[in-house]
Amino acid sequence: MIHLGRYTAIGPTTCLVILLLRIVQPNAVSAQGITPATDGTGTTVTPNGQSFDIESGSLSVDGSNLFHSFQTFQLASENTANFLTNPSVQRIFARVSGGNTAFINGKLKISGSQADLFLLNPAGIIFGPDATLNLPASLTATTANHIEFNHGRFNATGIHSYGTLIGNPTAFAFGPSGTIHNQGDLTLLPGQSLTLLAGTVIKTGTLTADNIQIQEISEGQIIQVSQAGSLLSLELSGEAFQDNSVNGSLTMLPNLLTSGRAEHAGQIITNTDGQILLTDSSLPTALPGHALNPTNLFAHHPSESSSLSANLGDSSPHGDIYNREAPSHQSTTTGKPGENHRAPSQSRIATHHFHRTVLNTANASAALADVEDQRTQDFSNYFGRDLQAEQLTLPEIQHLLTQIHGETGHQSVVVYIKTPKLAIDIAQQTSTKLELLIFKSVGEPINLEISNVSQEELFTTVEQFRRALIASARTGSKRYLPSAQKLYQWLIQPIEDELGSEQIDTILFSMDSGLRSLPIAALHNGQQFLIEKYSLGMVPSLGLMRSNYQPLGKAQVLAMGASLFQELQPLPAVPAELENIEQLWPSRGFLNETFTRKNLIDQQQQTPAQIIHLATHAEFNAGNADQSYIQLWDEQLHLSDIHTLGWDQPTVDLLVLSACRTALGDANAEMGFAGLAVAAGVNSALASLWTVSDVGTLALMNEFYHQLQQTSIKSEALRASQLAMLKADIRIESGQLLSEASRSVVPLPAELSQLEHIDFSHPYYWSGFTMIGSPW
Repeated sequence: MIHLGRYTAIGPTTCLVILLLRIVQPNAVSAQGITPATDGTGTTVTPNGQSFDIESGSLSVDGSNLFHSFQTFQLASENTANFLTNPSVQRIFARVSGGNTAFINGKLKISGSQADLFLLNPAGIIFGPDATLNLPASLTATTANHIEFNHGRFNATGIHSYGTLIGNPTAFAFGPSGTIHNQGDLTLLPGQSLTLLAGTVIKTGTLTADNIQIQEISEGQIIQVSQAGSLLSLELSGEAFQDNSVNGSLTMLPNLLTSGRAEHAGQIITNTDGQILLTDSSLPTALPGHALNPTNLFAHHPSESSSLSANLGDSSPHGDIYNREAPSHQSTTTGKPGENHRAPSQSRIATHHFHRTVLNTANASAALADVEDQRTQDFSNYFGRDLQAEQLTLPEIQHLLTQIHGETGHQSVVVYIKTPKLAIDIAQQTSTKLELLIFKSVGEPINLEISNVSQEELFTTVEQFRRALIASARTGSKRYLPSAQKLYQWLIQPIEDELGSEQIDTILFSMDSGLRSLPIAALHNGQQFLIEKYSLGMVPSLGLMRSNYQPLGKAQVLAMGASLFQELQPLPAVPAELENIEQLWPSRGFLNETFTRKNLIDQQQQTPAQIIHLATHAEFNAGNADQSYIQLWDEQLHLSDIHTLGWDQPTVDLLVLSACRTALGDANAEMGFAGLAVAAGVNSALASLWTVSDVGTLALMNEFYHQLQQTSIKSEALRASQLAMLKADIRIESGQLLSEASRSVVPLPAELSQLEHIDFSHPYYWSGFTMIGSPW
């Protein structure tokens, strides 16, 4: 049996990284416990003394695989997570889809079967110092984006048809992923395997098992499983390698696979983007008392020697492998020796052909009616009520765009994007191509069909882009750029080719399912972000949009919010946020105990405001509209009930939610976000796709309300605010939030006054904010 002792990292940078992990490891998070996700998986969690009994879930058709889904997984010391199963279950797959790190500081246990346990959480997994295992078989913990099977895959989020996911998994696919950090004593029974697969693996505890496998996996890689319990090969994308030289032997391949181009740094690797990986940049010598270094090398059999084995399949990476120096230590490969094939450099963005069709009035009206009817029906089904959509004709759309231009000076274009359908839908006469339907104020509409972009490729790229954008905020890296540029070429470049020399400055998108949670402002053409060229907006459909334009320069604002919550994280910047609005606009502000449903209704009925600002947590979750909510002081206002507040009588022009989050990759959560303005009965809504830091939200909101006084349309005010952050015109200095763009100074509360060196120019801080409904 292999026993990996405590690992002492060498070098100050390594110590700093571990210290930072301890700082961000939230002690209070453990109070959240283990909560099942409301995504149809059927997982139930029942507190039973010091134990959480986990039952139900979803089975594969043969009953051998059991699937669980959790919103949070926080296991405190002395507590046990007990998976209750029947004897026929051979494998348990448990994912954490809420977006937070899983913190396991108690015992993992399986009762009722001899099943293997798979833990899946792209946001990261921490085994605390008191973590232990009481498992009958093997354990695999991974931050993969999904686990593949012969007949489908188990994604980290979303709703699945679990019945077809039978047998052993065949692969683990990685996008931008989090860290696995083991501080505990993880021990399995003789003959079992313990596997850790993540973007970064840190071990300050002990691992004991007959077969220990540890892999650090770069974004875009796929671990293929060739036989049960053994990871034998990697599939690499061309983006994993950057240098054009090959220097070194095949024995160095294991070290290169996990880090791209690396500089020799002793116990750490520093990539060119500044990311620090806790690993050895040369082949490990397995000194006694050291942990297995998290390269692609892992031990398969009990051994007391100082040698380690690497399982390598044939390697044909698209791109080149760079190695700075081949050390004198030896490594051993098992299985068929891999080969290093030199391949020419390939462009990161493939060229895709498209078919262009100019639509006459009849064809344009038919295409418009088709997409409008479908989206109206989709949103009606989601909200559980018949939404009344206006039936717009081509002349009416062109008249609307011309009228808006006359009233605001802004030239707009409307773009419907239809995603490719799966092959199984072809019988229903649906397109398998990506389609862009473009309406301008003058001229005939254009339909573009982009070939060679499959639904899977498109959705995978969107998922990689969003995850990379959020994850890279910690390091300030630009690892999101390859996917941002690919999406720009697919979705934006064909539109720009059609616009030509026209002075278009505003694009209103009606997105298909799978694209509604796309932070489109951060798409990139290789030189600049999309937001640097256009004001942007998103609408479910034109027929569902309230298009009457009202200038907001002298609008009344009803501002409410909460800084303290019983179960959710506090928002200490909210008082400053509300106070700042009151200083800038004619407004009424209500905080904490006065932020109730009754007061919200009463205040709006007494003195109708054109702008309603809610500074609080909001969640767009999987499932129906009643699963998504806005947190008031004493209750949750569900999205399915928001229309009862009467904000359409008279119509509120703008609803602002300053702290919200959308479940990644879930079609229903996307519909809740994209349909916010429709649900509330307002003209426009401003919300964020993910939870930005409290001070980051304050920075954007402060700038937005300044800019809203200076611009004629709401989306341009948002754009100006995003550009101020992008250009580093906003910063924290001496306990104050300073904006050179609006020449404003906001004193920060004590909890935030010590924060400095925050890079607000990173798109994580500004690109998630989206204008929903009318951009005008």
